Amino acid sequence: MLTEPIENSADSILAANRRRGAGSSKPGKGRIRILIDRREERVIIVDNGLGFTDPRHNAEKPFDSLKKYEPELTGKFARGLQGFRSYCEELTFISRRAKVPSDESFNGVCGKTIRLSFRADKIQVAAEIVPDSEFMKWSWGDFDHGAAAFYTCWKRGEFAKVRKEKLIKRVERHFGELIEKGELEIMVWEGKNLKDGKPIPLGEFYVCAPKDYSQLTKIEIEPVPYVVDGQVKGEIVFELHLLPGPKTDKDCRPFLMYRNRPVGDNPISLIGEFSETDVWNSAYLTGFIRADFCEINELRLALKPGPARDFLYEQLSGIEGRLRDAIKSHQLGLMDMRKSREVNQMVNKLQTFLKKRDVFDFKPAKEPDPVLGRKPRDAGGIGADMCGKAGGPASMAARREGHGNQAYAAGVRSRTISSNRPGDFVTEGETSSGDSGSCVRGNVGENGSKVGFFTTSDSTVNAQASNRKPRGFNIATEEDEFSDELSSFDPVTSTIIINSAHERFKKRDDSGEVNNKELLTYLAELYIWEICKLAGQKNPEFNVMENFLKMKYEFFEKSNS
Repeated sequence: MLTEPIENSADSILAANRRRGAGSSKPGKGRIRILIDRREERVIIVDNGLGFTDPRHNAEKPFDSLKKYEPELTGKFARGLQGFRSYCEELTFISRRAKVPSDESFNGVCGKTIRLSFRADKIQVAAEIVPDSEFMKWSWGDFDHGAAAFYTCWKRGEFAKVRKEKLIKRVERHFGELIEKGELEIMVWEGKNLKDGKPIPLGEFYVCAPKDYSQLTKIEIEPVPYVVDGQVKGEIVFELHLLPGPKTDKDCRPFLMYRNRPVGDNPISLIGEFSETDVWNSAYLTGFIRADFCEINELRLALKPGPARDFLYEQLSGIEGRLRDAIKSHQLGLMDMRKSREVNQMVNKLQTFLKKRDVFDFKPAKEPDPVLGRKPRDAGGIGADMCGKAGGPASMAARREGHGNQAYAAGVRSRTISSNRPGDFVTEGETSSGDSGSCVRGNVGENGSKVGFFTTSDSTVNAQASNRKPRGFNIATEEDEFSDELSSFDPVTSTIIINSAHERFKKRDDSGEVNNKELLTYLAELYIWEICKLAGQKNPEFNVMENFLKMKYEFFEKSNS
């Protein structure tokens, strides 16, 4: 919600940099301070930009952005000034200008510092000249021009949604390029001891930094030039990287970059043309793709349709096969899981159980047709004859292809260890070797949290089955404290991802307990839920909740009775 006002500050600073010779008294790096005052429930954003160069226009025409006359700036419809109405009642600006028009006055008073007051229930904007000290007590003497924005009187429940960590992630994503180039310095503070006019020690601020991809595995893709009538108009630059573990947060997904800032707030996976593509939805892929030769719309939310965008989208589609191979290869190299034997046994049991009831057909996904360029069938056989037909006859297609209870889809999740190659099928009578040292990663971090050994009481699963690794649709854990999701599904590697940072997981995760049946039950419930959702995606007649409750009851109650 605060991206737009920070965008305003950045634009004001960039404008000031362009006009250094026209009245800016203290040249230097652009500075933005974001203050989250928990005691008074207010957010204050202070910058050393140009300030309000035409406050009369802002007061008389608050919905008409002056930036529409400057194509290099991002705002066009004054969203930065008007967007506050959705989350707070009052927005006040105190702005000190380095240069003031000679004919400007408000109520007969002239001055460099002006206060503009916006209210959510009024169109009119109150404007008045105030002493310079009103601005200087927020710039703390570090700069003598710019603006301070005060977001106050928040609507019920909205201020609680302001989270420092999430705000930092968005700021670093949106302005990381400008920060890296040294054009901006953005600092964030949160606390309860903010006093007007009293500077906050520098050590209490978080200094935003650009996204650091240096420790990640880069996918090397050469830039692709965009040529029109024999002339190079620009190029597509790929900065794509592989994560060391799955991340379900959409902010980690690859996004489009246009002139040093992301295109809109959404990743490529939420662009209509790519929303159904497994590659751009992969939890392992991150980074950005730069395409400065395109045109962006007035709201800066999307690229404008046209030949340039068509060329970009064509190239993005063209590299999907290469990216898919890179993701799968990378995933195989991350097999450092701990304590996985019982989890593998549980997953195998669940797959057998759900397959027998024709809830889901665990078949390997097919590769794209190299001639026709078709996208692969969804991993796991969504779209199989009897997918999502709980209680119906067994799928003949599965039997014809020989994928019985002992054969599962390829593409095992990265966090599983075995000497078997995940692409190899296990057939009746075979066992996987080397599982004695296998384990499931429990996201061991600074808090030292771990996942205990898992067991199941089902005596029908023999030693061979317990040693066999699922060939797809396995379980992996991911620590994502900013997500409320309990679980999700990664389409590239066909894996159920469990959010190990969620409170429900943490309550069941006892690192000192070897046979953690409570956590195993929790994982099994989420596994059934995600598989039922996948079945429901293809078959609209498949009642996801009804079948989930039915399968859950039969698996836990009937099978153990």
